[in-house]
Amino acid sequence: MISMKRCFALYGAFIFASFFIASFLFSGCASTNLASSTDPDYVGKSFKKIVVFADTTDLEIRTKVENTFVQNAKDNNYNAVSWLQLFPATRQHTDSSDDAVLQANGADGFITFSFNGKGAHVQVDQAYYDKKGTFHPEEVHKSQWVKFDATLFDVSHPPNWKKAWVASSTSQTNGESDFSDPFITLINSFSQKVLDDLSTKGLIQK
Repeated sequence: MISMKRCFALYGAFIFASFFIASFLFSGCASTNLASSTDPDYVGKSFKKIVVFADTTDLEIRTKVENTFVQNAKDNNYNAVSWLQLFPATRQHTDSSDDAVLQANGADGFITFSFNGKGAHVQVDQAYYDKKGTFHPEEVHKSQWVKFDATLFDVSHPPNWKKAWVASSTSQTNGESDFSDPFITLINSFSQKVLDDLSTKGLIQK
């Protein structure tokens, strides 16, 4: 995990619930609403290489979060790498070791993700007869939602890490298409929204 000295800069303890690896019967597209704010000192500044960090002790979830975001970034021609790829989970973190790894890999940005809640929306359409007398049975429509926070740090001048951008979001699955992994569906939507926002604000470059 990131050293205790820097934990205060993150949005609390990052807890990724087992919700993300639960097996569901349905999957499909998802949409994300995101609100963000850029520090005035970083208006007009672009990051060339971003390291992606998900703060959780669950390695399965952590790997999926980091790798999914990195893949989305690469698909859009942005330079990103998973923190797990650079710093093995078996090793002890210190401020100096973190900075050394980041500098050695040419990273100037460090983005963290936090999980801020989950739930489900259920809508029930009551059974009814239409004008032709045809019976329509009750239908239940379900969708999953999850809230994320994200923080982008400038790590180009160690040991000082500065917040450049923060965001909060809600991602929700749309309908009940065939599901394989709700986590991948939601994090893909979230990742793309984050990348779009960073790109629109000029904070990342290809």
